Amino acid sequence: MTDQLKVDFVAADDGTYPMTWGQRTIWKAISAYGDASSYFNIKLVVDLPADPAPGQATAVEAVRRLVERNQALRTHFRDGPDGPVQQIERSGTFIIRLFHSTLDASRACAQAVAAELAAVSFRYDTEWAVRIALVCAGPVPRHVVFVVSHVTADGGGCQALIEDLLALLRASSDGSGPAGRWQPTDQVLREHSRRGARRTQAATAYWRGRLQRIPPSMFDFRPEPVPAAESRFQQLRLNSRALAVAAARLAADCQVPVPSVLLAGAALALAALSGRATSVLQLISGNRLDPDMRSLVAPTSQNGLFVVQFPPGTVAEAVRATHKAAMTAHFYGHYDPAAIDDLLNELMIARGVQFDLTAYFNDVSAFLDQADGLNLRQAADAQVGEDEAGRLLAESEIMVTGTWDTQDSKFFLQAEAGDTCRLFLLGDTAYLPLSTIEAVLRGIETIVFKAAYQQLAVADIPAVTGLARTAS
Repeated sequence: MTDQLKVDFVAADDGTYPMTWGQRTIWKAISAYGDASSYFNIKLVVDLPADPAPGQATAVEAVRRLVERNQALRTHFRDGPDGPVQQIERSGTFIIRLFHSTLDASRACAQAVAAELAAVSFRYDTEWAVRIALVCAGPVPRHVVFVVSHVTADGGGCQALIEDLLALLRASSDGSGPAGRWQPTDQVLREHSRRGARRTQAATAYWRGRLQRIPPSMFDFRPEPVPAAESRFQQLRLNSRALAVAAARLAADCQVPVPSVLLAGAALALAALSGRATSVLQLISGNRLDPDMRSLVAPTSQNGLFVVQFPPGTVAEAVRATHKAAMTAHFYGHYDPAAIDDLLNELMIARGVQFDLTAYFNDVSAFLDQADGLNLRQAADAQVGEDEAGRLLAESEIMVTGTWDTQDSKFFLQAEAGDTCRLFLLGDTAYLPLSTIEAVLRGIETIVFKAAYQQLAVADIPAVTGLARTAS
């Protein structure tokens, strides 16, 4: 770091409001992690236009206007006597850290800056929940770096943030005016309206129906001790071009999106591992179906309860059942979190069980750099023959990408369906030893690949993957 700028802002609004449903959902997890909450920090590197390239003053002015236009960037978050609140400030000062690099190394420098800024947890009572840096090559700004807390934005919120910054830079060069923004205060008012109450009532009815009959846990077997020298939670990543090709082919055959195929593979693997015909996961639901919410810089993501009873047929039939169940789960994945918490407590008492809903699936394909061309690539992949696809299997690789002492999930699968399919599986090694985490990733690849080129029966999955319940 060579310098930093203090930038003053004056916006049009302020006030203290309850947090939105999405903010409250992630705030609960952030609060539980305490000093380890940097896990929820999101890194963004925005490449600035090269022609015409903005000067430093133009870039700083665009960032200043960005902060003024988006409430979440000038907000303090805290727990209040009646629940979590967001305190939006009308005016204040933020810091832009300045870094200098060569043209060829500027993006690597920006990524290193993002990693450094993201490694420290936010102090929400005294610090804005966003950190900003500007990386220059000589006198020319090349990248803006944002590190945002997850309570400031989720994937869709980050996309909205980037789009607004680029619109402000275009406005500075052609005199156009960016469109207005949907704000957290707008969202709070909607959620506290009759419309919000109806949505919560519908979601609660859906969750009640599923919670009354699902198995309390997908991991109802005895945990194994974890060696003291090892981190209990470990994440592996599968890179598989073969899976990308096979998933596209199976998706075309079943007339469903590729993420539904990957979810089906994960749900089938989890069912085999638990010895059940039913799979229960929580899906990360983006909840940006309303057009106005797409410009919202704030988290809207919540958990959708996904329950599928697999028919005793083929994997293709299971994929179709998965897609239908997933669409329903996403539809009912937007609600007042307190209502679902109350429902869980009520039904745990009524059923005499402890719900363990710690298996998750999150598809982030829409946020990849290549997302705009995914449909064309997947259409081409669907035409790849079995022999050619089979040769790609040998190129698949698995590697460790993270270890933690504490997490709030036993099974968290993140899917990136790009040119190469990437699956990140975080597992609790007390229930899923490292070898089992790897076997699950290989199992998903095997299930999807075989079903894409053959007729694979659901009943044959334990035999072809080696995934079966062995603990009690």
